[in-house]
Amino acid sequence: MLLPQALRDLGIQNPIGFFLHTPFPPQGHFAAISSHQELLASLAAANLRGLQTTRDMRRFQACTRAAGVPLPHGTRSKVSPIGIDFTEYSSADSLADVQQYMRNLRPALVGQRVVLSVSRLDYTKGIIEQLRGFARAVDQHSLQHTRYHPIVAPSREARHEYRALQRAIEKTVKAINAAFHEKKQTAQVSYAYRSHGFEELNAWYRLADVLLTTPYIDGMK
Repeated sequence: MLLPQALRDLGIQNPIGFFLHTPFPPQGHFAAISSHQELLASLAAANLRGLQTTRDMRRFQACTRAAGVPLPHGTRSKVSPIGIDFTEYSSADSLADVQQYMRNLRPALVGQRVVLSVSRLDYTKGIIEQLRGFARAVDQHSLQHTRYHPIVAPSREARHEYRALQRAIEKTVKAINAAFHEKKQTAQVSYAYRSHGFEELNAWYRLADVLLTTPYIDGMK
């Protein structure tokens, strides 16, 4: 958020576009940040500001009004939801590579219900909460012969907080599988911490019975 103003301070006069794909916080929350006025002034330095939803736009405007930060004449704020290429994804099962991945994966999934989740390594995604929720569901509803397959793409591994989250996820997976084994339950967690290509990911989408998506809060809604 500080980049637009940093560019202006360097004397750059080019048009600047800024897009925020995560939610913009309510005015009361944003005002709690000590540098909130500096952040808003920097966003005001952009020629075009893109936000994910109308709700985010209303919150941004409320924050600028409350902070007394004017938006320069000639600049614009715009709601621009982002998403996937629906046609490409919906027709992916016709691709030879997708079909090959499905043939390779199917034998290991015979007789199991597959619960799939796909996310990148990030504290906003609720990955550990998903794992614990699955474990509770198995205990409470006797979900036997069920495989939970969380796919987590590596992200920001240079940051200590993200490495710590990765370790916490691995520890949670091991503890849950150990508990399943001790109770002689047939459910399992098959955790995959790596990036998946378009074809492999689409194979999993088509083989799964359930797609589990439970972020704390995210812009993709």
